[in-house]
Amino acid sequence: MLWLTLVINTDHETARTINLMFFIVAAGSVSLLRLKNQSLSIKPILPAIVTGCLGAALCSWIGTRIELNIIRKIFGGLLIITGLRELFYRPRNAK
Repeated sequence: MLWLTLVINTDHETARTINLMFFIVAAGSVSLLRLKNQSLSIKPILPAIVTGCLGAALCSWIGTRIELNIIRKIFGGLLIITGLRELFYRPRNAK
């Protein structure tokens, strides 16, 4: 993304699309190879796949109905919360 937007001066929309297409191809091919080598089992991760797809569809639908400034504030808040959690997180002792 940085290379596309800062060095090549690609507009943000095109850079985001290129990034997404690269991720889909890379993740898909690695997943197929791991399935072929039987080092990936679908059954345990199926709930995550289904809920992830449903969540993405729901958030995409909600995103088309909320103002961009509100979405930016929500995203910024989530970044701050995540950053603070990572900064102050202490793992519990294993029993």
